[in-house]
Amino acid sequence: MSELHSDRRENNGADQRIESGSVDTPRARARSVMTTKLYGGRPSSAFSNRVTSARKKKEDVLVLSHQSLMTFASFVNQQLIELIAVKLGVHRSTINKIKTNVIDEVSKLNEPIVLQNFKMLWSWRGPKSTSRMVEQLLNVLRGINRWELAAVVSTAHKEQRRMRMTDFM
Repeated sequence: MSELHSDRRENNGADQRIESGSVDTPRARARSVMTTKLYGGRPSSAFSNRVTSARKKKEDVLVLSHQSLMTFASFVNQQLIELIAVKLGVHRSTINKIKTNVIDEVSKLNEPIVLQNFKMLWSWRGPKSTSRMVEQLLNVLRGINRWELAAVVSTAHKEQRRMRMTDFM
């Protein structure tokens, strides 16, 4: 096995070089094509760079992520969340629909308040969050004199992370 023996064979009309001891799988062939010994890594292209930068632009702001808003909703009372949601532009009808939603038709149980709070914030946030939305939330919190909540949101945003339970204690 000290020498490498190579042979050529035809596979579907294409020549392939197979070294003894190596596995001839589509994955192995893809790796050999994508690995360049000259540059020491995967080749990059203008297209792959554009795709990567476009993906970064689409990423959500962590401070307004699902987990982060759920944490925020669990530490703030419902009346305050309603006020924040209204100031952020959520319609009163949407808030009322969230508050009256029942999870069990038989017993007529409403959703837990934390989940209602989260849904009010999520209805404002929508499918994608931006830094501009963080500024909007901060302005609302400062406008209603909730500076301690604004400080939590601002700190988490500056540190590019989600809000944590320890931030509110």
